[in-house]
Amino acid sequence: MSDRDQVAALLAERIEVLARELVPEGARSGHYWIGRCPWRADKNGGSFWINLAGAKVPGSFKDSATGESGGVIDLVMKAKGLEFKEAMAWSRDWLGLGNADTAEVRRRVDAAKRTAVEHDRTREEQAVRNAKVARALYLEAKKKPFFGSPADFYLQRRGIAVARLGKVPGALGWVTEQRHVETNTVWPAMLAGFQNDAGETVAVHRTFLAKPRHANTWGKAPVTPARKIWPSFQGCAIRLWRGSSNMSVADAIKHGLRETLVLVEGVEDGLAIALANPEHRVWCAGSLGNLGQIKLPECIDEVIVCADNDWGKRQAAELLQKAVTALARQGAQVRVARSHFGKDANDALLSAQEDQ
Repeated sequence: MSDRDQVAALLAERIEVLARELVPEGARSGHYWIGRCPWRADKNGGSFWINLAGAKVPGSFKDSATGESGGVIDLVMKAKGLEFKEAMAWSRDWLGLGNADTAEVRRRVDAAKRTAVEHDRTREEQAVRNAKVARALYLEAKKKPFFGSPADFYLQRRGIAVARLGKVPGALGWVTEQRHVETNTVWPAMLAGFQNDAGETVAVHRTFLAKPRHANTWGKAPVTPARKIWPSFQGCAIRLWRGSSNMSVADAIKHGLRETLVLVEGVEDGLAIALANPEHRVWCAGSLGNLGQIKLPECIDEVIVCADNDWGKRQAAELLQKAVTALARQGAQVRVARSHFGKDANDALLSAQEDQ
C-alpha cells in the first residue's frame, strides 16, 4: 500500500470529523455531509457533499454543480488549496502521525484496512438495497394517472405539454408524498427513473412540488435542493423518449437500426427536445459529469449533446469536452448543440410560446 493509500485510509476512518473541519457550515444527512463547496463561490447549499458511509467510499466528494469529484486526498488538496505533497504533510499532521515510526503507521493502517473491508461489504449490500427501493418507488409512481396530476400541471407551467407527445414517456411518474431529507418535510414529487445498461431502473430523479396559496398551478417546492437524484446513478440515464422507431434499445438492436440519440442534463430539457424533435431518442444524464459515463447502445451512431449555455465556465467546459471525447471513443459521431435563447432548451421553448 502506497503512502497516499495509507493516509487516505486513516482519513476515511475519521471522515466525519474531517468533513466538519473542511466544510464547517455543512450538516450530516444520512450517509453524507452536505454543504457549500469550500473552494468556489457556491451560492446553493446542498450542491456539494462528502460521503461518510453507505454505498460510496468514505471521504470521496461530489460537486453536483460542476460534476467535479475525487477522493479524500483530493478533497484536502482542493479545500486547503495545497499541492499533493503539502496535502499529504497536512494530513499526517492532522492525523497525529507526526514522527510515528513505520511499525505504528502500519498497525494503524492495517486496522483501518480491516474496517474498510467491512465497510465495502456493507456498502455493496446497501447499494443493492437502495436500487431495489428506488425501483419500487418508480413502479409506485407509475400507478397513478399522469395527465391532470401535479407533475403534469408543473410541466405545463414550464411550457411543456406532455399531452402533445401523444403518450406519457415511460420514464415519468409522480407520487403524492415524498420526504425531503434535508428539511424533513413531505411533498408531492415528479419522478423519472434512471436505467442502467441492462435496462433496469436503479435510481430516481425527484422534483419536489408545491402549490403556493397565491398561485393557480404547481411549481417547485420551497426546499433546497428542489431536485434530487437517489441513489447512485453513475453511467445510468433517464431513457425519456424512444424516437420515431418507438422501440426499446434491445429491439432496435435486433432490427439493426441506426439512430440519433440526443443527450441532455435535465428532465425538462429532455421533454422540450422530445417535443421539438420527436424523431430522435432522448436521454437525460442527470448531471454534466455523468454525460461521458453513459455507454452508448449498438443502435446509436450519432449523438447530439444539448449543452446548457451556462456550461461556458472553465470547469463546465472541461467536463463537456471530456464527455464529448468519451462518447466519440465509442464510435459515434458526436455534435454539440446549444439553445438559441436562455440557459437551455426549456428556456427556448418557453420563449417561443411567449412569442406566439
